[in-house]
Amino acid sequence: MFASNKKPIFIGTEIYSRFALNKTDLENALVSGLKDNFLGVDSAECYGAGFSEKVIGDFFSNEQSNFLIATKFGHVQKQNTLQDSFTVDSVERQLKSSLQNLQRNSIDIYYFHSGSNEHFLQPDMWNFLQHQKSMGVIKNLGLSLKHDLVKNRDYIQINKASGYEISVVQTVLNPLHQHSLDYVIQAARSSGITVVGRMPLAKGLIPKMSLEDLEEIIMPNPHVKDLITNYWHKFNLGDKSLVDAIKIGLTLNWCLQKVDAVVMAHNSAEQLKMNSRVFEAILFAED
Repeated sequence: MFASNKKPIFIGTEIYSRFALNKTDLENALVSGLKDNFLGVDSAECYGAGFSEKVIGDFFSNEQSNFLIATKFGHVQKQNTLQDSFTVDSVERQLKSSLQNLQRNSIDIYYFHSGSNEHFLQPDMWNFLQHQKSMGVIKNLGLSLKHDLVKNRDYIQINKASGYEISVVQTVLNPLHQHSLDYVIQAARSSGITVVGRMPLAKGLIPKMSLEDLEEIIMPNPHVKDLITNYWHKFNLGDKSLVDAIKIGLTLNWCLQKVDAVVMAHNSAEQLKMNSRVFEAILFAED
């Protein structure tokens, strides 16, 4: 379902739920993502209590773009505490709020956000969401899997996903957390569901590993390593960042052999740009 001429990256905005970055940081990341031809941006109703959605909405209010906008539902802020909220009435309010924050008439991907099986198995909730999909308010229904369920081999949600018209599944995948390879990705593929991997760099742990340790987990890939090295030298990007670029490149190449796209977190627009350059090298390698 994703355009093949785009880099298979969604800009992750979870970091804004902790206000670690500000509005300008997110705007800079969106500028970078548009310029570098990313797929889109991934947000949620609870990231900064709607902060990231509002910044995205303001940014694209006068921007004609095919940048995909993904957001999520299932949580509300009450007395400074984030609480699960999956009743039909609450989901309807969350959808209206997200549309208002994003200044849009529709949402490209609307994810069920890390809920329990009890939250998930609500026909009335899915009937409401499917109705919104039929009216074009939601273009694609998504399932963002709670990783504890995946680790515990609880596959109820992925097995029920296609029955609820879910067409995109988001799940944790990186060399340090490979649980989704046991069943989830295969099950999604067999149902024709697009798979998006989140936390591909394990919240920054991958770049902190030694290259040797990383290659003990995933097989060395001299071809990708050479392409990144040549790319770095071609554009004079400096040897200081080359080793990190190789580790990121090997990891992203590994992930993209298994999923259709990844959600990339970032601490700055510069870091996002570096990740984009790594993708350039990988795409050249695939050509």
